[in-house]
This record gives sequence, C-alpha cells and structure tokens, in this order.
Amino acid sequence: MTHFGLANVGGVVCNGDMFKSSPTPASGAAAPVVAGAEGAAAPSLPPAEVYAATVGPAISELVKVRAQITALQAREATLLQQCDEAASRLARDEGHLDHGEFAHRSVAAEIGFALRESDRSMVHQIARASTLVEHYPAVHAALAAGEISQGHVSVIRDAGGILGIGDAEVDRKRAIYEQQVLEIAKTETAGRLRAIAKGLAEALACRPLQDRHAEALRGRGVVLVEQPDGMVDLVATVSAIYGKGIMDRLDQIGWAVKNANRNAAAADPGGEVDERSLNEIRADAFVEMLLSADPSGIASAHGKGLAAIKARVQVIIPEEKLRDRSAAGSARRDSASGSIGDKASDHIATELVGYGPIDTDTSRTVAGLSPAWERIMVSTLTGQVLSTDTYRPSAAIKRFLAARDLRCRAPGCNVMVNRSDIDHTLDAALGGTTSTDNLATTCRYHHTMKHHPGWKIRQHPGGVMEWETPLGRKYTDRPGSTVRFRRVVHAESADPF
Repeated sequence: MTHFGLANVGGVVCNGDMFKSSPTPASGAAAPVVAGAEGAAAPSLPPAEVYAATVGPAISELVKVRAQITALQAREATLLQQCDEAASRLARDEGHLDHGEFAHRSVAAEIGFALRESDRSMVHQIARASTLVEHYPAVHAALAAGEISQGHVSVIRDAGGILGIGDAEVDRKRAIYEQQVLEIAKTETAGRLRAIAKGLAEALACRPLQDRHAEALRGRGVVLVEQPDGMVDLVATVSAIYGKGIMDRLDQIGWAVKNANRNAAAADPGGEVDERSLNEIRADAFVEMLLSADPSGIASAHGKGLAAIKARVQVIIPEEKLRDRSAAGSARRDSASGSIGDKASDHIATELVGYGPIDTDTSRTVAGLSPAWERIMVSTLTGQVLSTDTYRPSAAIKRFLAARDLRCRAPGCNVMVNRSDIDHTLDAALGGTTSTDNLATTCRYHHTMKHHPGWKIRQHPGGVMEWETPLGRKYTDRPGSTVRFRRVVHAESADPF
C-alpha cells in the first residue's frame, strides 16, 4: 500500500477505535434537585454538580433515544423492501411486459402519497432500503440494534457499490466486505469510516480502479448554478487529487490571511479590521487566483496541476511480507526504481489521505515529483506501526507519530496530522517525557480543550488514548494505523498481500 499525505492536499487517511463509553460514575443514582417545585432556587449546589445533574442524565437518555431512532429506521427499511418485493412479485406473476417498471412506480407513488413525499424521491429510498436489507443483512441488523447510525449505513452501502450485484462470487466478496467494515463501523464515526470503507471495498473490487477512474474522468466538468441575491454556486467535478489539492491550497491561504489579520490587529488595535470568515477568504482567494492565473497549462491534457502538488509519499510495508526473501527482494527493486502499483500488486491500493484509493497512474506521477519517500513498517496482525525511515533526514519522532496517529487523537475527530499539533499527553512541565509513548497528535481545538478543568487524558501502550470527560465518562481512541493497516482475519478471505 502506498499512502499519500499531500503537503498542500492535507491530511492522512484512516481512523482509530473509539466511543467505547464507560458508565457515568453516578449512573443509577438519583440526580440532585436543582430547582424548587415552583422554579425557586434550591439549596445552593456547586456549579459542577448542577452541570452534572443536568448533562449526565440527558446524555444517557440521548443514547437510548438514538437507539430507538435507528431501530425505527431499520424497520422502515424492512417495510420499504417488502413493498418493493411485492411489486416485483406482482409484475412476475401477472407477466408484465415492462419488467415491473409500472408496478415499482405504482408502489412508490402509493407510499409517497401516504407519506406526503415525492414519489420520484421514494423510488430512490426504496432502492436504497432494498440494497440494505437484501445485500447487507448484518449491517441492517446492527442498525436495528442501535450499534451503528444511518450515516454509517450510507457510507457502507455507497463504498460497497463498486463490488456490484451478480453471481455467487460477488456475493461472497460483499459478505467479506460487510464483515470487515461492520467491525470497524461499530467503533468509529461515519466520517472516519468513509475512507476506510473505500479501501476495504477496493481490495475486493472485480474491476480495477484504473479502468473505473479513466471512465469517470469523462464526466469531469464545471457547472454554474444560479442562486438568489446575486450569487451562484460554481461546482467542479475533477480528480480527487486535484480537488484535495485545491481545497488544501485555499485552506493554507485562508489561515495565512487570518493569522496576518490577527497579528495586524494586535499591533494596531485602532486599525481597520478584516472581519471576513475563513470560508469568505477561501472564496475570495479562489476567484482571485482563477481570474488572474495563467491558463496556458490547459494546452496539455494533464495541465500543470500535479507538478504543483508536493506529495508526502508513505510506502506501507507489511512486516509479514518481508519474511519471504523473494518478496523482500522485489520490494527493494521497486523502491530503487520508484515503481508503484505494478501488475503483481495492483490489488494493494494507493490511497490519497482523507479520501481513499486513487488510480495508479496519478499516484505514480505525484510520487515521481516528490523529493522523498517514507517507508512505514507495519504489522498487519495488529495494525501497529513498527518503524519508519526516509530517504532523506527528518525528525524520527514526528515521522513515527504521523504514521501511527494519521489524524487528531480526540474521539471522533478527523482533522489530519498536517493540521494538528504534536502534544504531550502528560505535560513536560509536570515531568512528561518527549517520547512516542507520551506524545500524540491533536488538533488545536482539542489541544486547548484538554487543558480545561475536568478533562483527563492518558496514553496506554501502543498509543491507545483514554479521554475522561468532566462527567467522568471514559472514551478510548486507538491509533488510526491499527484500524487501517491491520488485516481482518476471517475464514474465507484471501491473503490481501
């Protein structure tokens, strides 16, 4: 596997195990009274106790409510699938010559009229529900049990679309994908799951990404959508690596302007203040660069975009693979020649961090323009990063943390490492060491939050982080590498390497 963390493309893929909540210490105990029967103030309580008395029970009930909602969503999917199946059966038994089109349109209208929704929209809802119930039964069951959300379902179903629907072999691969992705979905947010699901599905896809990407490129384009009040939306459909590169460039410009404005305001409190938001600055930079840029690059089919992207290339090497002498020799030859994605290893996808698998030709071009590659040795049994090195000198600790953590280590946060700080778990001022077992990457938002009263952060062996909230709830976040690089073992899967 080859990982791309683009210097102006942002971030790193994948994510860690999280949201394993332990009960609130006061769980089951009666909440302290905070107001009298007529709204009058009760005997004074410390503010922290008032906060805990309100928020603690609310969170517990919210968890139950969310489980009830997902159970109803699973039931709705079952009912929609039953209606869809009934329409197919009616068309088959009556010998409809339109292959059931009218029957399906009719049942969509029946449901849409009853629910006061567009019957055209209902056609798509029925299709998604049928795919879930018929092709992802374990995911459907997890939704009914409240173990995952509708957002997880959408990510799993969308990423699995490349597997297709057809013969027994396709069904077998989909079952493998479902098993792998569901294990991770139960401990991850839907946002973190997306890139992981894409990678898992890609490893099982029958049609190569290279072919699908070449076909998808024919659909690239720019569309202008008029909006009220003198505004428009400009929507561009481009390769993922270009889109990520453009957005990261706008982010860099936006933050540079924001920081410059902040420094100017501090130096001259009475001066003019630039009140633009980060998003406004991005939009202004987009317009300015596009209207004043040199368009000569379009004379080439590939333009100059890739040359402007400075990639951070990480070559992921499974430790188990190097036990085989011939494989080790092949890996050395590939490193020497700069080869990525040869025919023997095309099933090991090249990934654009924060997005997922990308085509081999693009990745080979970007890697060739990179001044250095990093080699990351991982264990596919545990997913742990074992060692790192590079073809030019760099800070070993920073390199290791970037490979291990992949993104902010706060539960649920998907901010990528190049937008995060390297933070001491136990402050250096309190005796914390500057070592990989006391350092982790956190975004600035969570870096500052962890220093607020009541928050406690601990780091366990293997880089496992434990976050304890002011309410005493504990959440575990595992390094993103242990999720993304670990091989999921099951009876029917082939060795992915």
